[in-house]
Formats: sequence, structure tokens, C-alpha cells
Amino acid sequence: MKIDDQYEFAHKNFQEYLAAAEIKRTKQEQILYANYQEQWWQDTILLYAAQLKNPTDFIRYLLNLNTNSATQLAYQCFRETTRQLDPEVEVKVKLKSLSTAVKNALYQKIEQLLKNQQFKDADYETYRVMIETVGKEEGESFDTKDFDTFPCDDLRTLDQLWVKYSKGKFGFSAQKKIYMDELGGTRDYNKEIWDKFCDRIGWRKGRWYVNYSDLIFELQDSTPVGHLPLIGGSGWWIGGGCWTWFLSLTQRLVNCNISPHASQRQK
Repeated sequence: MKIDDQYEFAHKNFQEYLAAAEIKRTKQEQILYANYQEQWWQDTILLYAAQLKNPTDFIRYLLNLNTNSATQLAYQCFRETTRQLDPEVEVKVKLKSLSTAVKNALYQKIEQLLKNQQFKDADYETYRVMIETVGKEEGESFDTKDFDTFPCDDLRTLDQLWVKYSKGKFGFSAQKKIYMDELGGTRDYNKEIWDKFCDRIGWRKGRWYVNYSDLIFELQDSTPVGHLPLIGGSGWWIGGGCWTWFLSLTQRLVNCNISPHASQRQK
């Protein structure tokens, strides 16, 4: 159903659109704030934010609620409404500032988990943030094209956090250094190099790839460099397709000029 050039309903309910429009007309935002944790209202909130000429204050209010669900909702509103905003410079400047605040809030949980050395939870949280960044939903898997345009600043920040709180042992850049710089791997799959890489970082033992549940989620002297992150397993068994997104991600690190040394300098 298409209402006008701005609002097309492929997966959103028309009733939610009407509710959002009525809340905007009667200026009853408090209803949205009180019900933001309910799924039906979350869809209404997204439609409401899309109707605002400048949703900066609305998104900032959600962010200031300081809960994980509110932060995620603020990020979704920001991502969906930036394509429909008034192009005035003042609005763009405000939203650019807001974008930084939203992303910092998202990284805050990952940083706390890493700081507490809760590496398994941090790995999944890293996956969750990254899968949402590429426009997919939690539970979906990455594919090669997802990382071709992955924001360099986001990737750099995530890598810096992993490098910092593992004292250089973990991080995407640590994996890239081993795979590309030391083993000579490229974006093109090479089974021999991939197997050597997995042996080196502990993703394979003997002739068998390990299960995600068997990874080492502790920072020990014996933990191989580059062992993490595996971004929540990313929906793949390590030997059954993990390389498809990993090679694309590694190439993105090159394109973004992200290296272990750069991450340590900027932490």
C-alpha cells in the first residue's frame, strides 16, 4: 500500500501509520515514550519519527532513557529517518552530532563486556551491532556484500575496543595481520591458506574445525592471537562457510586502513 511518495507499506501496518499520524497531530509523544518497549508501539514509533521534519529531539529523548531497547530504537529511528529529513544544513549538523551519540551508546555495552573479560557475550554483542549496521535483523547471517561498504569508523571503533581490552591479542586487525600479512591470504578463497590460518588462531584442531561453543572465551597465555572475535559465529560453522564473510571483512580492513598498530595508537 502506498500513501504518497514518502510512505510505502510493504511490512508496516496501516493501522500503525494512522496511530503515528494521530499522535503527531495531537502532539501526544508521551504515549510513545510510555510504551516504547512494546513491539506494536515500536513500529508506530518508527513511523512517527519518519513523519517528523526534524526528529533530532525525539531521538535524543529515546537515547536519554538509557536502556538497551530505547538505544536500539533510537538507532533504528535515526537510520530510517535520515533519508527523509529536511536537507537544511542546521538539521544535518544536529543529526551528525546525534549519530555519534547513538553509536557511542551502542558501543558502551560492548566496551563494558570486554572490560569485564566477558568475551563470549562481547562477541555476540559485536555481531548484533554489526548485523544491524548492515541493515539486517538479529539472527540473520552476513554475506560477502555486507562488508563492501561497512562504515570504516564503526569497524575501526569495534577493532580498537577488542585490541585494547585483550592487550593486542584479539581483534579483526590481529586476524587480518595473520591471514594477509603473514600467510599471504587475499580476498579470493584459498583452502590451504584458510586451513593454516584456522590452525594458527585456534579455529581448527588437527583436521577438524572447532564448534563455536568450543572456542576459548578467556584471555590466557595459551589463547591464540586472533582467536576472537568470530562475531557470534555469524550463523556459520567455521569450516562450512565462515570464510565467505571473513574474506570480505578482511578486505574491508585493508580498504579502511585498519591495522593492529593503528588500533593500539588510537585507543
